[in-house]
Amino acid sequence: MEVIVVATVERYRKLASTRIQTKDSVIEIGCSTGETTRLLAPRAKSVLAIDCSEQMVHKTREPFCAFDNVQIEKADARDTELLARSMPAPDVIFLDVGGNQQLDKIATILRGLMRTYQPRLLVVRNEELATFTGMICDVERIESKPTFIKPNLRGICDDAEVVSPLMDLSDSHLVSNRAYAIRRLKNHIHNADVYDRIVAMKADSSPTISRIARGILINHEEG
Repeated sequence: MEVIVVATVERYRKLASTRIQTKDSVIEIGCSTGETTRLLAPRAKSVLAIDCSEQMVHKTREPFCAFDNVQIEKADARDTELLARSMPAPDVIFLDVGGNQQLDKIATILRGLMRTYQPRLLVVRNEELATFTGMICDVERIESKPTFIKPNLRGICDDAEVVSPLMDLSDSHLVSNRAYAIRRLKNHIHNADVYDRIVAMKADSSPTISRIARGILINHEEG
């Protein structure tokens, strides 16, 4: 896998116009108004462009009605289950959820993508990540793959493959990640490990997470 990290939108879009092959299936995460999508659409075999904003997706879909190879959907970048079902094996991934996003948010998304996919090319636009990687002068190579790099090239298709990344995310230091994870984990509360995790999250340091956990358990017991 080739990974390119950039800071500017100009460089990001230049790569979108120069690094795509006609046989490529592409996932674009953070399509916004579709400026980068316009560069990908005529060059790629297929494009799945996602954004977390319903309003943005609705606005962006119309200009691409003439492209039968472009699918624009509202989705959370952390929802690798949905991404894998929509495009099981992308050749290229473009990721830009706001160039000034904090590094930990980008790391969360990248971790999920690396657990799910093994694309030929991954392009990321983020200022903090570009600054950090620019300071690296030496990297120790490891022979074995880290446990988080475990792509399921067949796509996420069973309960274990869905639950595992959500369990990881439920332990994130970011409240937004824990909230996202627990709301998804409630659909798998029949799993004993998930049930135990939700019980433990009743004592979460965030009142919001604690409240969600208690509500899920009450509904489960009543059901």
